[in-house]
This record gives sequence, structure tokens and C-alpha cells, in this order.
Amino acid sequence: MYKRQLGNVLRDAAIVPALDEINHRKWWPYIDAVVDVLAGDQTGVARRAAVRLAVDFCTWQTLTAAGLDDTAAARLVSDMVAAD
Repeated sequence: MYKRQLGNVLRDAAIVPALDEINHRKWWPYIDAVVDVLAGDQTGVARRAAVRLAVDFCTWQTLTAAGLDDTAAARLVSDMVAAD
């Protein structure tokens, strides 16, 4: 249920100004902070981009829609980030 709700919020932000405002004030700064922590001292653009992709909700939607379960999706993005 949480995944569906978050997906709806992210989808609808483009057409609901209040959601867009909340996302810009709360959600995206939170995601940026998560990327900062996970990327650590690795400040390379490719590394940060890989981490950002790994934590993006749409990435998980895409991977699970392709048939991966959460464990396989996590392994895939972990390998991707580590490969940088």
C-alpha cells in the first residue's frame, strides 16, 4: 500500500501544486540527504548519479515491473553502484 501511495504522490505532484510544494520542501531534500550519506566521500558525478538512481522510487517501480523482486532489484542496483 505504501508503494502505491508514494507512487501516486510522485505522479500527481506534476498536476497538484500542494503536492509539488511538499515534495520540493520535504521529499527531494530528504532524497538528496540519503544520496549524500550513501555516496559518502565518493563525490564523483557518476557515483552520485548511480546512488541517486538506486534510491529513486521510479527505478524500483521499473525493476519490479520487469519481474524482479525486491531482493533481486536491490542486488542489481547495489552491483551497479559498486561498479562505478
